[in-house]
Amino acid sequence: MLDAGCGPGHQAATLNRFGAEAVGLDLSHVMLVEGRRRVPGLRLVQGDLLALPFPTGAFHGVWARASLIHLTEDETRRALAEFRRVLRPGGALYVCVRVGEGDAVREETLMGVTLRRYFHFWTPHALAQAVGAAGFQLADAGDEDGEPENWTWLHAAAR
Repeated sequence: MLDAGCGPGHQAATLNRFGAEAVGLDLSHVMLVEGRRRVPGLRLVQGDLLALPFPTGAFHGVWARASLIHLTEDETRRALAEFRRVLRPGGALYVCVRVGEGDAVREETLMGVTLRRYFHFWTPHALAQAVGAAGFQLADAGDEDGEPENWTWLHAAAR
């Protein structure tokens, strides 16, 4: 299982506890160092969601929770195509993004650190269309309440 945009790897570690044999990927070297500090032995790779450093068909699943929110719409479509490339046929995709329309640059404080970051928002319908266009069959979808925005998620299978 690929944890795409894993940050410090907490979700990859959780996936491993459930037997998924997760590999975490993040662009930020600092995040990966923190992940290795927190969970020694966790498989973490530095890389770009737009050009995944893995062979075609390398994974049974891709987990992308709150990672695509920092990509533009076009970049997200490119990342989804990369997810499809590294998944085996029938492989599972999970994506979760913030609900809304358009983009924003915001300051947010996480774990005591204030960051200025870019966000792109998705309607559930637009996300489902983008995932379908990337070569996936929608299996399930839903919404979650959140702050400052709500979230939408979906499960899909690689065609």
